[in-house]
Amino acid sequence: GLPINLLAFCLVAGITTTSGLISNSLLHLARFPEERAFLAADPTRIPAAIEELLRYDAPIQALGRTTTRDVELHDRVIPEGARVALVWGSANRDGGDGRMPFDRTKAGVT
Repeated sequence: GLPINLLAFCLVAGITTTSGLISNSLLHLARFPEERAFLAADPTRIPAAIEELLRYDAPIQALGRTTTRDVELHDRVIPEGARVALVWGSANRDGGDGRMPFDRTKAGVT
């Protein structure tokens, strides 16, 4: 019922995303010491780095949704009421070399 669904949503939205962001951040700061040094040199870069960490390795990779109307996409129709998976974890990858530049301008990305 609704109370269980709401509890599950709050668990995913509040706890899982935060713990995923923290653990992913620690992992990537250890994997890319030059990026850690880049942040340490100027802590004002940290807010943008958090956004980049969320893009680079999303704490939640996908969630299911239900279409509310027919949707045409790439010459196909997804019917109303169909369950679909939004996989933004892979959609957020820019096709680069797998590096995670906190300074997006270094990578030629704006």
